[in-house]
Amino acid sequence: MSLFLNYLRKFSCLSNNNVVEKSTDAIQGYYLWCYGKEALSIWCINSYCTPTSTISWTSDPLTNTIPSGTNQVYLFTGYVDPQAAINCAEPYYSKTTLFPKVGICLGGGNNNGHWSADAINKIIESINNGDFSKYSIIVFDIETGDAGLATLFNTLFETTKSKGLSVIVTVSHSSPYGFADSADLMKSILQCPNVDYFSPQLYTQDIGTMNEYISGPLSWADFATALKLNPNYGSRQGNLILPSIFLYNEMVYSKCGGLFYSGGTNTGNPPNFGYNSSGTSCNCDSKQDIYPPEFTEDTGANAFFTLLFGLPYIAGAIQWVNGNYQG
Repeated sequence: MSLFLNYLRKFSCLSNNNVVEKSTDAIQGYYLWCYGKEALSIWCINSYCTPTSTISWTSDPLTNTIPSGTNQVYLFTGYVDPQAAINCAEPYYSKTTLFPKVGICLGGGNNNGHWSADAINKIIESINNGDFSKYSIIVFDIETGDAGLATLFNTLFETTKSKGLSVIVTVSHSSPYGFADSADLMKSILQCPNVDYFSPQLYTQDIGTMNEYISGPLSWADFATALKLNPNYGSRQGNLILPSIFLYNEMVYSKCGGLFYSGGTNTGNPPNFGYNSSGTSCNCDSKQDIYPPEFTEDTGANAFFTLLFGLPYIAGAIQWVNGNYQG
């Protein structure tokens, strides 16, 4: 449940006499859950596709320790309704005041996070009214919603940026699972110049000791192609990519380690491109979209995305798991 090595990466890349912007300190983000106390169990995989035990946690956002090294915290609410999200986050905001950047997350993977035209227009009105003025970032968790929203989403991101807020878009794997036009929507979002960071989620069903690299309705190849068409890609490149992963670096259970710079308990094995539907195995026989083909050994999220884009770095990562390890 904890994060992050302090790691400074600076590059000056020359291409066609254009200088690519230097990356700054790696983002070490953390989703602080705001739905009160709950229990969590995740499967510990000690060898490729062999579940051996569970990790048990208790999560209470008011007492959870935010991991050392964190430099951005996002209050995760699960709500697309702006006032419901603000009310949900408010009791936990005091835990974040020492961090340089604090965000609030709108949307999620259930009915409360379902996106519609009415929901987006309501958020735009709320942003224009200054309701999010205490935050520096809004994370838009786009997983399920109505078709035909691409233009409205772009207006939402433009409005957010106009108020001085940063924009992070996080989606299930390479594109939202719950939109009829998921692939086309994601291509539109990836090319939007008003999004600061794109955050694919490399998890599905609580196999928390390895990444799940399966794509969504949009293939990883098409994901990379679309992002390279973003007007900011030439200057920012890897600084646009900020994956969401279960764990960053901390050793939390026996051999279960971080998933940014290593494959966790899957290190040295083939990457898991299968969809884990049950929570008890990787469904190794149901692999699809094994891309990039050079990624033959699981060495973590950083290696996956640098190979996918042919870049020396990405912006960092965001940790999803909360709670205190119970053994």
